[in-house]
Amino acid sequence: MLKGFIVAGLITAHDYGVWGLLFISLGTLYWLKDIGVADKFVQQDETDQEVAFQKAFTMELLLTGVFVVVLAAAVPLLSVIYGTRQIIAPGLAICAILPALALQSPVWVYYRRMDYVRQRTLQAADPLVAFTVTVVLAAAGLGYWALVLGVAAGSWTGALVALRFNPYRLKLRYERATLRSYASFSWPLFLVNGSSVVIVQAAVFVGQKAIGLAGVGIITLASWISAYSDHLNGFAIGMAIVAGVHLAARWYYLRKLFSGFAMARHAARAIAPTVPAAGAVLLVRLAEPGRAPLAELALYAAVTVAATWLFERDLLREVLGYVRGPRGSAAHPIPESA
Repeated sequence: MLKGFIVAGLITAHDYGVWGLLFISLGTLYWLKDIGVADKFVQQDETDQEVAFQKAFTMELLLTGVFVVVLAAAVPLLSVIYGTRQIIAPGLAICAILPALALQSPVWVYYRRMDYVRQRTLQAADPLVAFTVTVVLAAAGLGYWALVLGVAAGSWTGALVALRFNPYRLKLRYERATLRSYASFSWPLFLVNGSSVVIVQAAVFVGQKAIGLAGVGIITLASWISAYSDHLNGFAIGMAIVAGVHLAARWYYLRKLFSGFAMARHAARAIAPTVPAAGAVLLVRLAEPGRAPLAELALYAAVTVAATWLFERDLLREVLGYVRGPRGSAAHPIPESA
């Protein structure tokens, strides 16, 4: 978010619109690839975890290869649809970034071991490098190429760091049974992501036709601005439908991950901390109409944090225990057989 605001002040609205068009049109298509390969790897409990990782890594590379071809073919088509050839060169450059995202797969291993400190430390390389390179190049006057090259630098740096600290050998290991297992696990996510692609692409297409590339840049940076809601009729309804589909798919997905999962109970547990916060804001509005929105936001955040600690203090202590590790010694990763 910080990078977006800084860069918006360093490049033109038109250049930011080109980036927004690329980011949204190609990014939403790439959602289709996000079908839970990492989640399936975390869920599995094979005896040989190195082999399990190699199978998951192979699946990730195969999917990435397919989507590199799909997105590369989509770039010229999108340039015709949106009526601008400026997205062709940076769009193809973005396609060359996708393999780097697949090569960041070794961080899954630390996530599965619940070694969150190591996982987050390795993942930090990507956004930090991307932020630095993007801001420097934007200040140098490279326009939307600053964003493209910044993402490329961050992604490939993240890949190199992940490979450097990969605990397993990189090896391709393809099995038909693995493909069937991942397909049965992931098809609901593919359908949900597909519905999201249609909604977002339609909104951007309407926005670009109505207010041009500069407007797309503004939508990308601040889609919540109500001044542009007239150009996106039906978007809120569409997003509500997508949210409903997401919820149904998430229920199905979690039922497969965790036996006996009760959606209603866990949903109520997740919503509970926000109820006192909403009540506090309403009481303040009744007592002092016209209070500053930032003050209400601060009150809402403070009450939510306090209620979360009150309702979930045992769970939060357990999470902090995992993160910190045993006192007086370094945190040890959970054994692979756990």
